[in-house]
Amino acid sequence: MEEITLTAQPRTVTGKQVRQMRRAGQIPAVLYGHRTAPLSVQVSERELGLVISRLHSLPLERSRPLWECTLIEGLQPDRFAIYMKIHHSLVDGVGLMQRLTHILAESPRVPGRVTGRDQPPK
Repeated sequence: MEEITLTAQPRTVTGKQVRQMRRAGQIPAVLYGHRTAPLSVQVSERELGLVISRLHSLPLERSRPLWECTLIEGLQPDRFAIYMKIHHSLVDGVGLMQRLTHILAESPRVPGRVTGRDQPPK
C-alpha cells in the first residue's frame, strides 16, 4: 500500500480555545500508537480532506481482507468520524448504513429488525 502523509503539528490548545483553531482551518486530533502515549496534534482541514480523498482513490488490496476502517477523532468536542471502505461483495451499502446508525446511536432502540424508521422506546 502506498504511504500517505498528513502533516501535523503538536497542539497545546485545549477546551474552548480550540474554537479559534477550528476557525483558522485547523482540526484538533489525537494520535494513538502501540505502546506510546497519545499525542495531541492539529492538522489542516484542507489537508485532511485531501488525505481522505486520496485514501478513497486507492483500491483495496486483494491479499488482505476486503475492508478498511479508519477512526478520525477530534473533529469537534466529543465527536469523531469513521472512514470505511468495504468491498460490495461483503455487504450492501444501505444495510451497512442502517446497522452503523443503530450501533452508533446515542440512545437504545427497540430490539428487532434494524430499519431507518426505528424509534427510541417511549
